[in-house]
Amino acid sequence: MPKVHVLQAPSAPLQGRSVRCSTRSVIFTFGYVVNLVVMPFKAYLSEPLPWNLHPHSLDLAPNASFEIFSIKAFQFLSETYNNKTVPESATISRDMAANTYCLRYTMAFPSFGDHQCIEYMLGFPAALYYSLATTEFLCDFVADNTTTRLNRPLYHCQQDRFVTMSIAFSCTWIVPLEQPDTFDVYHGVQLLETPMFSWIKLGYRVGLSVFIGFAQWRLYFQHLKPLLHNLRTIGLANLNDEANYVIQLGDPTWLILSHRIVTLVMVLDCFVNVGYSGAAGNRTSQVNNIWEFCLGCLYGSRAVWAAYFVMYYATPLVKYMAWEKHFQPVDPGPMAMTAIFYAGPVIYNNSHTPSLLFFQWLHAIAAPNIEIVECALGMVVFLSTMAAVPVLFSCTAQCTRRAFKKRHIAPTRRPLYASMRFNDWKQWILFYQRRLWTPQDQVGGTLYYLFDENPRYRKYPLFSARVSDCFVTCYNTDGVVVRQVRLSLMHSLDCQSTDPTLRILLCPHVHSTSAVGSINSEGCDNSEKDKSSKYIHLGASGCQWIQ
Repeated sequence: MPKVHVLQAPSAPLQGRSVRCSTRSVIFTFGYVVNLVVMPFKAYLSEPLPWNLHPHSLDLAPNASFEIFSIKAFQFLSETYNNKTVPESATISRDMAANTYCLRYTMAFPSFGDHQCIEYMLGFPAALYYSLATTEFLCDFVADNTTTRLNRPLYHCQQDRFVTMSIAFSCTWIVPLEQPDTFDVYHGVQLLETPMFSWIKLGYRVGLSVFIGFAQWRLYFQHLKPLLHNLRTIGLANLNDEANYVIQLGDPTWLILSHRIVTLVMVLDCFVNVGYSGAAGNRTSQVNNIWEFCLGCLYGSRAVWAAYFVMYYATPLVKYMAWEKHFQPVDPGPMAMTAIFYAGPVIYNNSHTPSLLFFQWLHAIAAPNIEIVECALGMVVFLSTMAAVPVLFSCTAQCTRRAFKKRHIAPTRRPLYASMRFNDWKQWILFYQRRLWTPQDQVGGTLYYLFDENPRYRKYPLFSARVSDCFVTCYNTDGVVVRQVRLSLMHSLDCQSTDPTLRILLCPHVHSTSAVGSINSEGCDNSEKDKSSKYIHLGASGCQWIQ
């Protein structure tokens, strides 16, 4: 929507109104801000910090053969992880400074061998990331009898790559136990990130964090200044009994999660750190160590950025095809929380069901030889799976909502969008006590009535903007609540400037007596009355909050 610069009219004289922000909402909003600013650094719950990271110690000549590589890699990993260095009860071990980790499972095999390898493959550690050669090595081991097994090499190593770049090397080795036909199966991994690259990552994450803080100010908090000024000097209505205002601040999270630069950088961050995503996948492939499983879920939930990426970059297609009516906006904040819970089970399921064969095939199809794992396709499929969840949920929710409205809501009944109940679960908790004594006079929510009238007015059809709304509680001189007003930012509105039947025009006049903006079908003078258009009337000082 084009900006119109107009001269400001003189402010109305002070009316002695008191305006303050609710303490509870300020605390919650501060928490939302901090959560967004530190978001890029949450990866360090699973990644080593650059000043703690040691260069990997495997020294190989540039033209060393794969056989020499395997010997040295196995020697290094088996000396780091063995029955003496790993506690007997441990399933997973990790050395953050060396950037290595290991899974160890105890498995029993039939003494006469078994050619049905798939039944055992589902129980091998980190089987999701095996190369073809590692798979053949383990299947041959399972097929051999007791005598033959011990007369063959008991280890195999592989190289892990992402778009031809080496990101890790790993080995799988087998250690016989005292009990007949019972073995400890190890899978050790050395991630190949250098300290210099780790410092570069920290640098761009610091830059992204600063950018997120600036974006929150520009998109949300700077609009509070004219609102506070207007409430103090003008008020929401020409009523003498409105003496005090208390503002319940909203959650600006969706404004960041729908930002084109933030979503793009975070998705690229997922690809750049594919090695750590693999480590998170291995953490969630076991449940004996619940703490490691939870850390894997938390790191795996970063894949939700693929969902935000698709939700934002699919918007031009949705609007071009006029598909807005087929999607129900999704609250992106709770979606990030739920991703923590479904990322882990998805990976665990892929690690212990025949679907792991599909991922082994994906990792092998682009590899130059059977000793190498190429992770790019597997990462794309995983991120696509995570990205599809909110889109499918949005379509399903819209179909369900449409069917429910047809059956249960009378045609003349309008939903009460001014209510605090129309919000996501975080704001429900914040506003719980206030909802117990909500005043009868509730106004606002104009944007949502407009979206109901025609979904094409949604600027971001897949993102719900309701969580960022402010609620202004109006008190009279006796301290009694008079009414409650819901205010929404114009950022979520598509003015449809290219469609003459839907367009919303910006009124060029200064509205010095209006604290907040409004939308209606009337211009401010007779020359502007166009029955085919709606008008946005900004509040004084260019206030972009709409009642």
